[in-house]
Amino acid sequence: MAEAGLSGYQSGAAASVKPELKRMTHDHVSQVMKLEQVSFKPSWTNISFHILIDRGCECWILEAEHSITGYAVCQVEGSLAHILNICVDRRSRGQGYGRQLLNHLLNQLEVSLEYAVLEVRRSNLKALNLYLSSGFQRQSTKPGYYPTDKGREDAILLVKSLR
Repeated sequence: MAEAGLSGYQSGAAASVKPELKRMTHDHVSQVMKLEQVSFKPSWTNISFHILIDRGCECWILEAEHSITGYAVCQVEGSLAHILNICVDRRSRGQGYGRQLLNHLLNQLEVSLEYAVLEVRRSNLKALNLYLSSGFQRQSTKPGYYPTDKGREDAILLVKSLR
């Protein structure tokens, strides 16, 4: 199912097919970018994803029937996991895919790392509730962290102990 105006972009796989977690490769970046661009303003560039893959970051997709439903990106810095991005296609939200991506990242990282951190927009209450219900705790606020159409928005810095 292609979304109007996004040639070649497919997401929101059929409900009968459960998306499968796969490590993101360079071949996935063009589809990931289309999901990124409809989900975030401003969005990352395709170069950003290629660099993160090349650096060995934890980059994962949820895919069903050649359709990417979501993705997650995490960078390891010493004993700290910095979750950079978790994104689920708007048409597939509310089905537990964000939690599935988050839990997968945390399971991959908890063996060798002490903490996971992430920033979330103050206005993104669904994501904030997901992170808080997964054991993250509010650490601080980063004023004006995210650009918006009307200026800037604060980010809430969240931390989770992995041990």
